[in-house]
Amino acid sequence: MAVPDACHLEAGAFVNRAKRTNAPSGIAATSVDAIVRRALQSIVLIVCTIAVASCISVKLVEDYDEKIDAGLNDYYEDAAKFIAQMSAYATDGNPAGQYVQNRQYYIDAGAQIDALLLRARANDPNGTCLGNAAGVVQAFLTKILVGSDFPEVAALRTELAQRPPGSCTVQVIYGVKINNGLMEVIHRRNVVISKTLGDILKDTVEQGVRIALTAELAKKRGEDSEGK
Repeated sequence: MAVPDACHLEAGAFVNRAKRTNAPSGIAATSVDAIVRRALQSIVLIVCTIAVASCISVKLVEDYDEKIDAGLNDYYEDAAKFIAQMSAYATDGNPAGQYVQNRQYYIDAGAQIDALLLRARANDPNGTCLGNAAGVVQAFLTKILVGSDFPEVAALRTELAQRPPGSCTVQVIYGVKINNGLMEVIHRRNVVISKTLGDILKDTVEQGVRIALTAELAKKRGEDSEGK
C-alpha cells in the first residue's frame, strides 16, 4: 500500500533537524566525538523507519492487550519527563544531570520494558511476526544500531542478534528495549543530556513507542494488512 505523504514529511523534517544539530550546549564540543555523531545518525535512520511504519496498518495474530498499551504510554511519559529534567540540569550546569547520578533510571526503565516483554510473550507464546508487519518490524530492528560502533554497544548488538523469536508485538517491544539501552550509552558517553541532544532522544523514544502502539491499536480495531 502507498505510504501517506504525511509520513514522508515527518521523516524528512526530523532528518533536517538532526542535520542542524551541533555539539550540545553546556559541554565541550570534543565530548561529542565522531562515534557519538554516528550514533545520532543511526537514530535518524530509526526515526525515518518508524515515521513511515507508524502510518501502516497491520494485522497481528494475538489479541489487543490494554495493559501493554498503558505500559508503553507510561514508559514514554517517564522517559519524556526524565529527558526534559536532564536537559534542564545540563542548561543550568547542575551536576544532578550527570549519568552517574541517574543510573537507577535506566535500571527501572529496563525493568519496565522487560515486564511488557514478559506479558507480550505470555499472550502469544508460540507467536511469529508475519505478513506486512514482518517487513516493517525487521526494518526497524535492523536500523537500531547502524553506525553505533563504539564498544559499549557490543552487548546491545549481541542481545538484538540473539533475541528469541516472538510475535510482532514482542519484536517491536524488544526494539524499544534496545533503544533504551542506546540512550543510556549516549548519556554515559556524553556525561549529560543537553537540550539539543535531549530533543533528538525524546523524538526517538516517542516514535519508537509509537510503532509499538500502532501495532497494538491495530489489533484493537481488528484491522487487516490493507488497513480495512
